[in-house]
Amino acid sequence: MEFRSEWQGLEKLLRDTEKLANLHGKKTRELRAINKKAAQYGVAPYKSAIHRGKLVRVRRSGASSARWEGGKRGPAQDIMPGTLKRSIKVIQPANGTNVWLGPKSTATFKKKGLKQINRSDAWFSDIVNAGRERYGPGRNRNFASKGIKRAQRAILPHLKRMHKSFILKHF
Repeated sequence: MEFRSEWQGLEKLLRDTEKLANLHGKKTRELRAINKKAAQYGVAPYKSAIHRGKLVRVRRSGASSARWEGGKRGPAQDIMPGTLKRSIKVIQPANGTNVWLGPKSTATFKKKGLKQINRSDAWFSDIVNAGRERYGPGRNRNFASKGIKRAQRAILPHLKRMHKSFILKHF
């Protein structure tokens, strides 16, 4: 209950800040920087919800692959230990003042016959989070909800403090 009341107070603060940002278009860049800085405080707590796994071999040929059953095509590759934890980043969408926190996924593909390995690409994060395929009831199942709860506890005090100072500065 205590967390819910904190969150409702934050929603009011965010609404006031968004109104201010809409009134003064030049302030959106500053507001976005504040949100990014506050989100940085949640990266380490989010990462703490993830346990280090072991090497996962993704093969897209043979009877057990998705490709064999008419599924997604792509290269065979290995997911190195620690890739999921390394992929937790602050993500900035193209417009608005929002920032996101979570596993970042980019395109992993085979380019001109060379195998491309990205050690911070979490294209598989939803599979691990849901426990689908061979991941089953692994240690990292539901890591996203655990990570979000931990990150919220770390982010909220900083976000409230920085947004209040932003409002006081510009009002």
